[in-house]
Amino acid sequence: MKVYTSQQMREREQAAVDAGSSFEQLMENAGQAAAQDILKHFEAPQSVLILCGKGNNGGDGLVIARILTQYGYTVTVSLICGENLSTLSQLNYQRLQGLPIRF
Repeated sequence: MKVYTSQQMREREQAAVDAGSSFEQLMENAGQAAAQDILKHFEAPQSVLILCGKGNNGGDGLVIARILTQYGYTVTVSLICGENLSTLSQLNYQRLQGLPIRF
């Protein structure tokens, strides 16, 4: 497994955006991939707690919450750094409204 520093990751994300992607799509892709990995390891729906910070990594967690809910998981999300979220995290938070997710 290759490990990247946060600076290296920012550079790779920016390169993807420069090549035509968007930060929103990168967040969706990251959350989808993580959710699929969880689904692969835990076939039956589970109860999960997702801890989210206020930045874009927290936004990845919100995408995971949305996907797992669609597969019947009981999801609780805790915003551990308050509700002053980054723009993309706020967008994904809004996408959770109306879903059976506990906060």
